[in-house]
Parts: sequence; structure tokens; C-alpha cells
Amino acid sequence: SAFIINTTGSGLAFLGQIVLARVLGVGGYGIYAYVIAWITILALLATLGFQTGMLRFASVYRACEQWDLLRGFLYYVMRRVSLAGVVIGIVTAGIVIAIRNHLSPELTRTFLVGCAVVPLLALLQIEGSLARSFGGVISALAPQNLLSRTIVLVVIGCLGMVLSLPVDPHEAMGVMLLATAIALGTVSWYLSRLRPAALATAGMAYEAPEWRRAALAFLFMAAIRTLLV
Repeated sequence: SAFIINTTGSGLAFLGQIVLARVLGVGGYGIYAYVIAWITILALLATLGFQTGMLRFASVYRACEQWDLLRGFLYYVMRRVSLAGVVIGIVTAGIVIAIRNHLSPELTRTFLVGCAVVPLLALLQIEGSLARSFGGVISALAPQNLLSRTIVLVVIGCLGMVLSLPVDPHEAMGVMLLATAIALGTVSWYLSRLRPAALATAGMAYEAPEWRRAALAFLFMAAIRTLLV
């Protein structure tokens, strides 16, 4: 299932790039791709390394039925990733506004819309990892790899190629924002069905120092891999 979803998702991403390049034009697509690259890096930083850490700890706590630790871990991660995503988005928006005189107006607008994508994308990655920890491989991978990419492909394709309407990079980024929000909502709905019933009555226990040490190592490895790619 994972192989099929990832392969299909790669194909959708490829088609999406072709459609975006055709609709946005050379300059517009360059702006969009540049901002997307930054958003990917910023969202990775906003996960604080818990995208991999979620697989490491949540899976173990679930298998060992350590519900107190699992609930404490989820509370700890979700709060910090949400805060990190919002802070990184706001700080990035502030920097863009401060240097807007050195940027083109369209690049500025696209960056500002993209800043709103950062916390949503970070949470999408975290909740996707959590869904995998709970055994939901399809529910973890399909929303981000299939649903969000299909939305971008269909909406931009219909606007630019079917209706022949002009689409600017910041508008395309707005579609990306919408697609990410829908994908996040879909994963959250799946998680509500996958979440073990024992979590509802469990207390909260913390092993924060161990979580932070592991997450920092995971973040470093993921950042190096992303920068090299």
C-alpha cells in the first residue's frame, strides 16, 4: 500500500509541476518553487524532529500499553510543534515584510501566503507519523501524497487550463494552503478513529529529556537530508 501510494503521489507531483509551470509561466513558477522550497525547510524545522520521534516513541508506548506516557508524549509534541510552526511562520512573515523593498511584490505576497502553510504542514507531518504509529499506513500517507497533490493539480489545472483564467503565484500558494488544510483535517479524522480507547482515561507522564535528545538527533539528520536533496 505504501509503495503504491508513494509511487502514485510522485506521479501526481510530477504532473502538478508541469501544470503549474504551464499556468504560472517561467517567472511565476520560479517564484512558487522558490517559496515552496523555503516552506519545506521551515516546516521541517517546526516539527522539531518529532516527525521521526513520533514513530520511535508512540509506537513503543502503544505496543507496551504505556498509555500515560503515550498521552503525555502526544500532548507534549502537539503543543510544541503547533507553537513552533506559528512562531516560525510569524517570524518569517516579519522578515519578509522588513525586506520587502528588496523583493518583488509578487514574491512578497507569495511568501506571506506561504508562511501560513508552515504550521499546517508541520502538523500534517506529525499527525501522519502518529497515524503510522497507530497502524494506519494508508491514512497516514494518502492525504499528503495523494489528496493534497490532487487538489492542487485539479484546481490549478481547471483555473488556468480549462477556464483560461490568469493565476498568480500567490494564488497558487493559496491553493496549496487550502490543500494542506484539507489533508490535515482528513488525517485528524482518521486519527480520531485509530486512537486507542485507553487514551481517553489515561493520565499523563513525561520523559521530556529523553524525547528532546532523540528529537534533536532526528531533526539534524532530516535537515541534512533535505538540504542535500
